[in-house]
Amino acid sequence: MAGFIPEWFLGFDSVIHIFVTIIGFTIGAQLFKLYKLTGDKSHLKLHFGMVLLSMGFLALSMVSVYAYLNFQQTCVIECNIRIFDQIIDIYDLGYWVYYIASLAAYFIIFMVYLPEKGQFPLIFPLVWSVGFRTFHLVSLFLLSYIIFRSIINYLADKNVYRFLVMFSFLALGGYHALLFFSTFESTIYVLGNFSLLTAFLSLLVMVIRVNRK
Repeated sequence: MAGFIPEWFLGFDSVIHIFVTIIGFTIGAQLFKLYKLTGDKSHLKLHFGMVLLSMGFLALSMVSVYAYLNFQQTCVIECNIRIFDQIIDIYDLGYWVYYIASLAAYFIIFMVYLPEKGQFPLIFPLVWSVGFRTFHLVSLFLLSYIIFRSIINYLADKNVYRFLVMFSFLALGGYHALLFFSTFESTIYVLGNFSLLTAFLSLLVMVIRVNRK
């Protein structure tokens, strides 16, 4: 379930999620192009990670549009049309796809950033059944190491491309951190979505500039 969404922001969040989905698939295509040019398998893994992440946001986009079109003003986070039974609804199903795809994507990117000799148990936490806040906590856990490594990489030579990567992961971490607290204040949900859009735009600029070198 989503955090508290301001009524005036319903619809705007759908547009942001759709833009993020389109940008994400574009980044994935650019990363695959980069893999074809360099043969670097890390680019291929990042491609798969971004495609999975984009699929997650595609599911979230559908959920957002569904919420905008079908939710009554008296219903905050409750679906009118249910499937399977009275416990699982379309809204829940969309969020589960978003949770699973996003965590799988972060795990792939996490593995890319591990040192070549580094090892990490291939355990995928079954946390999507726990809910909204746990998902964002686990995402922050995976992203914290990715952010740490991207900062180290940037400080090594202060390359503009590495800065864009670092900035994008920081903004993505900010998205999850803000949404974790969005149940307390509706404005935080709005800020989180703009942080998400900023993250994807930054990464898109980076991969396009790298491919044009």
